[in-house]
Amino acid sequence: MKEITIFHYVIFIKLTTAYFLDSLFKKYIIKSFNVALLYEVCKNFLILATVCHIIGSFYFYIDVLMYESGWYETSQLWIFSSYAYQNIYTSDFWIQYTYSYYVACVTLSGTAYGDIIPLNPH
Repeated sequence: MKEITIFHYVIFIKLTTAYFLDSLFKKYIIKSFNVALLYEVCKNFLILATVCHIIGSFYFYIDVLMYESGWYETSQLWIFSSYAYQNIYTSDFWIQYTYSYYVACVTLSGTAYGDIIPLNPH
């Protein structure tokens, strides 16, 4: 059986508190449909931004670990073979973070990276 640690309790309390605050906010503060709609859009945007942050940071970290351990060649890792930004590994932290966040957003939204383009203007 899996051992439950203090970390699991902290995560459970955080999620319960967020759900409780969300339900209180919806019940007592939001009075009109337009405000409720704006609240839901902002809440979902914040969730999407958090997910993009986690995914972008995680996959950048994984690529750095693969490069430093020598598991893959540089041509096989996106931090070295990206068309948009070559050799991001040696760049400033904020450039690395912004680009990895961008890659996560583009991947999650399904808008593609520009490598597949239409053959006609229509």
